[in-house]
Amino acid sequence: MAARCSDADPSLVFSSRTRFLDVYNEPTKKILSPIRNYENSPLVSLEESVSKLEHFIKDLKIDVWVAKQNSEEEVGNDHLKHDERASIHLYTMCPSVPRLLNEALRIDNRECLLPWFIFFRLFLTALWKLKSVQCTVWRGMKGNYGADLRKGQKFFWWGFSSCTLSRKVFEKEQFLGNYGVGTLFKIECTHGKNITNYSYYENEEEVLLLPCSYFEVLNVGLEENDMCIIHVKQLPPPVSLIESPVPLIEPPVPLTESPVTSVSLIEPLVPLIEPPVPLIEPLMSLIEPPVSLAEPSVTLIEPPLAIDSPGESKVFSTVSSEQLSRSQRRRQKQKQKRVVKIADALTTTTNEVKETITPKITQQQSSLGESILSKEQKTTPEQSVSIKSNVFLETNKSTDQVICTEPKLSSEASMATISKLHPKTTTVTINFDRLNTRPRKSITAINCLRIATDNQYFLVCPKDRLCLLDREGNEHWSIKRNFDVDDLCYSTYLKQFLILADYDLYSLDVERSTKLRKEITQFARNMDECSCHENLFLVIKDYGGHIIEVWDMESNWKLKKTYQQPISCQEGQGICTIRFSSDGNYLGVTLTEPFTEKAFFQLRNSKDMKILTKVELPFYEGYCNHYILSLPNNEFLVYKYSEKLMFLIDSNGQRKKAIQYTKGVCTMAIINNCFVIRTNRPDELHFYDL
Repeated sequence: MAARCSDADPSLVFSSRTRFLDVYNEPTKKILSPIRNYENSPLVSLEESVSKLEHFIKDLKIDVWVAKQNSEEEVGNDHLKHDERASIHLYTMCPSVPRLLNEALRIDNRECLLPWFIFFRLFLTALWKLKSVQCTVWRGMKGNYGADLRKGQKFFWWGFSSCTLSRKVFEKEQFLGNYGVGTLFKIECTHGKNITNYSYYENEEEVLLLPCSYFEVLNVGLEENDMCIIHVKQLPPPVSLIESPVPLIEPPVPLTESPVTSVSLIEPLVPLIEPPVPLIEPLMSLIEPPVSLAEPSVTLIEPPLAIDSPGESKVFSTVSSEQLSRSQRRRQKQKQKRVVKIADALTTTTNEVKETITPKITQQQSSLGESILSKEQKTTPEQSVSIKSNVFLETNKSTDQVICTEPKLSSEASMATISKLHPKTTTVTINFDRLNTRPRKSITAINCLRIATDNQYFLVCPKDRLCLLDREGNEHWSIKRNFDVDDLCYSTYLKQFLILADYDLYSLDVERSTKLRKEITQFARNMDECSCHENLFLVIKDYGGHIIEVWDMESNWKLKKTYQQPISCQEGQGICTIRFSSDGNYLGVTLTEPFTEKAFFQLRNSKDMKILTKVELPFYEGYCNHYILSLPNNEFLVYKYSEKLMFLIDSNGQRKKAIQYTKGVCTMAIINNCFVIRTNRPDELHFYDL
């Protein structure tokens, strides 16, 4: 291990495979100090993130360019941005990057990490977004390392640990070869990051273990060919020695929380109102026969042509689904087992409530769960969508507000107040049992990760394009785009689609001469999820954020308010998704708590962000991937990305029904009773009449 920060020789010839064999560089004599403050570095482009490294890594600009070029294509449905994918590719391609970064991570002087902070956050953010894999991986080194370890011993690895799913990789000549003494670590990992699809060397089946990983030795043995095998198991560390790339993972601070209804979806006790839809495979193929040559067709994979006239109707052509790798098949089987296990447990639900106040509610509402409402909610319907608070910090004396003080709930809730939040609307009946039947139509749709509707068309976003589809799946209109799409919504106030990019907001109006127009340029921070109702537009910070911004379309896109902790969420929580209810009086919010490894749905008052009810969700997996579809009648459909189980939440914020689907769900949308689900593996849009 290097003893000084300056021990980085840029001229050193370093094999790219050496990152698999550098166990001997791991410090074993003492525990190093925690890695702090890197999470406060900005998330920037890959080029900017390595600007402080160029003087001691030769030809780094060239390697960055190559990594960006090789990472243009999205990998499945990982939600990684271009620069995040490229950071992983650069790590595997440029030998100096893992060598020098790991040297800095293993040195007791943490100041040596300072030049790496910006790249380190970008790289770790990319890895944090990838799903953790639980599997057996291998790591090796030349020489016998067994004498330094004993059964039951616990230790840290401070750098990134490059491992492989295949032991045979180490039998190659450029690794350990077939001769001489060597050591193989057989590792039962619980939080590995499979980067095979992002690596410059895909055949190495690389799994990365994050810095400050903690292990226990299970066994030390010697094989006949002088190969020492050390069997270890990854454990949760006794203390956290590295911060999350999103600075939210802190022990929850005890606060006076608003009384909420908490309903668990994991250990239910009372029978369901309706049983989950049984899992039945469709009897017919999901892909329709290819259209005849006489019919015009467009595939979502091909680059866009000129803008189609609104009158033309096109059908997305079908292509074969991508082949799963061995590790992906293994992970898919694990997911299926987990879904079945949770579905079996979801035959009952709890009605247990910890009451701290006694609002006046009817017996019918009590059976669905306690609703907590405050005095401030007693407003006219015109005021109900305006987000105000009596407690805030002023940043602009005219309108801008930063709200970060927790409001107090009133104990005087009445049926009159509930009636104001539940105006009489026409009931729309949606029969989700029909998802158990064969879809009316299925078309191939690659990279369509978001869908929005204007009650006439579905807006989808295949690679480099924006497309309008009718209810039959025919393409009505198309245009090119040169930005990544993070989220979509439709504004009835503007009568335009709103498209959220990383730092910009676009409006789309097909009747306008300029179809796409920037409405907000350069958000103050990276934004990822949005929702709108009437003149209000809500947006949350990217990737498990804790800041909610409220923009006013009526005042020419002026930032009205900024909600911060503990109003937006509690310490240690991250917001995944936020959606207005159908009438705008409520907000559906999904959150995760990494410290407790739990995920939640919250029903909130859109006026002041007060929590009305809370429901625990299964499928916890970091700060991401719990999404919401707003339904008629103030109901919500909550789903976990790539899982097969969905939950219908009623207008009181209670779990009404568990819905099991035959494929992993990516996104969904609805126009009246026309329901569209986008699945992965295969990547398809399925049309149902519910």
